[in-house]
Amino acid sequence: IKAMAPLLRPAGKIVSTIGAVDESWFAQRKIAAENLYTMDSPQWSHAGLRTLAEMVERQRLRVNIEAEYPLSEALAALERSKSGVNGKIVITVT
Repeated sequence: IKAMAPLLRPAGKIVSTIGAVDESWFAQRKIAAENLYTMDSPQWSHAGLRTLAEMVERQRLRVNIEAEYPLSEALAALERSKSGVNGKIVITVT
């Protein structure tokens, strides 16, 4: 997550729904950071995931997509994620 710091615009904010943000580390660099823990977060509800999707659609949140794989190549996607990536790896189901 710290590798994302250079990607943020001035006065940007980074939010983690899995508790992965070191808030004090980002604060030292004058970047707003938050670990979001609510019952509406994606891991708890569909409503939370819909909220994140709406934020992306409204361009209030940007997701860096490193790569996209079909479900048939899920193992390759997992191996790529282990090598260290600078964004999300998407697996598509068709």
